[in-house]
Amino acid sequence: MAPRPRNPGSKDLPPNLYKKKDSRTGATYFTYRDPVSNRWFGLGKDKDAAIREAVSANLADAHRPMLATRMVAAAAPAARLFGDWLDKYEEVYQERKPAESSKKSVRMRVKRLKTAFGGMDIRSVSTMNIANYLTAMSKEGKDRWRALCAHCFVTCSRRPLLRAGLKPTP
Repeated sequence: MAPRPRNPGSKDLPPNLYKKKDSRTGATYFTYRDPVSNRWFGLGKDKDAAIREAVSANLADAHRPMLATRMVAAAAPAARLFGDWLDKYEEVYQERKPAESSKKSVRMRVKRLKTAFGGMDIRSVSTMNIANYLTAMSKEGKDRWRALCAHCFVTCSRRPLLRAGLKPTP
């Protein structure tokens, strides 16, 4: 489909350069719209200078790398294992000075979670992984243990989400 034709008054202007007439003074002002960020920049009353600025800005956009190139070039963040976070969680829990039986109980749950998810990247532990793990525990007839592990998941996953700036999964 062909683009919409430009107004007759702006046919001599490069793309993304617009002119606006001030109704109070009758002066014509030129503005440039950045196509990437959609921000508007005032370029003043001088038509020749505004055209030069707009042409150079459009050329700079043409030399900007494409989205696919930027995505490939972006380095993936270093993998952070969920097992490492569980170790950190255990340390934080010990600082709270809980009772010995609570320490032992948390240690057992953390150990069980490490065997299941310890080698996974913290960003790849999804809701579906956790649900499958907890469902398997229910099928084994360990409903109370499943509830305790679910609680451990909730408490130990709050901190990394906040610290790492990760988005929580529903």
